[in-house]
Amino acid sequence: MRILLPGILLIYTSITDIKERTISGVALILFTVAGLICLCLGRNLNPVDSICGALIGLSLALVSFCTNGELGMGDALLLLVTGIFLGFERNLTLLLLALMLSSLFSVYLLIREKNIKKEYPFVPFLFISYVMMFIFKLE
Repeated sequence: MRILLPGILLIYTSITDIKERTISGVALILFTVAGLICLCLGRNLNPVDSICGALIGLSLALVSFCTNGELGMGDALLLLVTGIFLGFERNLTLLLLALMLSSLFSVYLLIREKNIKKEYPFVPFLFISYVMMFIFKLE
């Protein structure tokens, strides 16, 4: 469950982020509840590690609030939910890998289109990073 549920959430939110440029609040709530249930049942989740993992998303939500949404609040809340399942180290790895992939994509766009102000969805980079973490055993 700890591996499967965040993967399902990232697939679903990647699709909606690409198509609709939004992240479903309902999905975030459902997966948060599922994470908390797994946490209470002791399903391979460490409570302290889960709270610390969620703090990454909470920190980003604060940044989003302070910058008037320059960083998407949905992205921050998504990382809060993944943090419940993944814990601190895995969630931080997920975020840093996604930021690296996103920055490489930005360089590609800058070279190809010479457009500095182009916006694109971030969640697909989180999903790709999630898959890479398990393929390359980055934990």
